[in-house]
Amino acid sequence: MRPSSLLVTGTFVVLAAAACGHRLDPVPGVAMAPLPVPILSYEALAEQGNKRVTVRVRRGGGALLYIGVHHTQDPADPQIAEIRAAWDEFQATVALAEGRLGRYWGGFDGAVKTFGEAGAVFVLGSDHDVPVHTLEASLETEVAFVLARWRPDRVAMFYVLRGAMGKGGPEAREREAAELVRKRTAWPGLEGSLRNVAQLDSLYRVELPQLNDWRTADGTILWPGRATSYLNEIATTVNQFRDEYMVNLLRTLLDRGERVFAVVGNSHVVMQAPALEALDDR
Repeated sequence: MRPSSLLVTGTFVVLAAAACGHRLDPVPGVAMAPLPVPILSYEALAEQGNKRVTVRVRRGGGALLYIGVHHTQDPADPQIAEIRAAWDEFQATVALAEGRLGRYWGGFDGAVKTFGEAGAVFVLGSDHDVPVHTLEASLETEVAFVLARWRPDRVAMFYVLRGAMGKGGPEAREREAAELVRKRTAWPGLEGSLRNVAQLDSLYRVELPQLNDWRTADGTILWPGRATSYLNEIATTVNQFRDEYMVNLLRTLLDRGERVFAVVGNSHVVMQAPALEALDDR
């Protein structure tokens, strides 16, 4: 039985376990090392533009097909058809997707509607018995990297706001923030850094008076590559870590002789491309 499939038998609908929910695990044993070429800066990214990029690398017995996408949750988006066609052509031994996924109900289209292109990769891997992992490091590893550069309360505020500000209007954002203060201050290194939304508000107002209230502010206050406030700078730190980790992850798998199929937001591919192309030993 294919684990992502929706199976119909008589009048009964049986959902396989993977269709009910899945958390993508990090690849174990990633070897972190200096990159052969630095990750591109955001200034260089702006100069190049965000035209979609696909990178192919061969290294030893391994091969990489790394597809950059503009994020979509539309199963009819031509990018999704491109991902399926590339999957059929490449014959992967391991697949990687951005993010960590969560719960959803349904097959391929349901996964795309819920998780975008990462859902497509998960279902393709599941249907073809190919292991699927996240392109991300563990949360503990990422947060430790950020905490080496920023105060815990500022880091906690960044991660709480990043989750809350995608939830719609002011009331929805505040409800989500209250839940995230509880959850995300349980992460290692962030314990006790924020107690409640009132403390979050106080820190935000005192340290970031130039910004609109986070309940109504534009999402750009959390974008990397900007300098409006330290929230942008923390976002840049997070993405710096993620890009360097992803290249090291891909190098680790190539050195293991894997055929790696990976899909990620296009800007990551653009910024990582010089470092990845330097790994090619053809």
